[in-house]
Amino acid sequence: MKSFETEIKSFLQAREINYTSRTDSFNKLDFEIEHSDAMKQFYFDAKEKRQKYRTDNWPTNLEEKYFFIFDDLACRKALAYAPDSAFLVRDSSREVSYYLFTIVDILLMPKTRVNRTIHKENKKFKGKWLIDLRNGQKATELEELFEMIDEYLANKKEIFTGVIPCYGNYEGESIEGGGITRRPKHWKEDWESTR
Repeated sequence: MKSFETEIKSFLQAREINYTSRTDSFNKLDFEIEHSDAMKQFYFDAKEKRQKYRTDNWPTNLEEKYFFIFDDLACRKALAYAPDSAFLVRDSSREVSYYLFTIVDILLMPKTRVNRTIHKENKKFKGKWLIDLRNGQKATELEELFEMIDEYLANKKEIFTGVIPCYGNYEGESIEGGGITRRPKHWKEDWESTR
């Protein structure tokens, strides 16, 4: 099976989507594409699960089939391109499936952060995020994944400025109610006290 990065390049070339590959860079996300509708750039990292993970090596209760690991640094790099950034994940460890994690999902989804020990000349740590693949949008083929990117970009304004309840419905999270009921007089008082 060809690498996920190679599959993406072939897909983009076949559809004549303008792109820049930065898969050899440690400072940039893997791909920059030109979104056809808005003529704007969209950035993403391509990640792949090639084999099953040994969950007993990690502090997680997730079933292995849902378990995935992101680099903390890669997630921080994606924030530098927000709101036009995401992670595309291919799970090749069983029947091939694809996932889209927009920058909003990266920010809001539940995760466990750990420092993995690495040892070269000195002992160091590399930050990792243990995440649930079900918190991304699942696709069965790459075409569908890029349609999800189009949908995200079409709804971006509403996502970032219009949705006022907690955004997203993530595995491992239950959103409770809290506080007192806000009424119009509260907004008036808030507005007057800050102006």
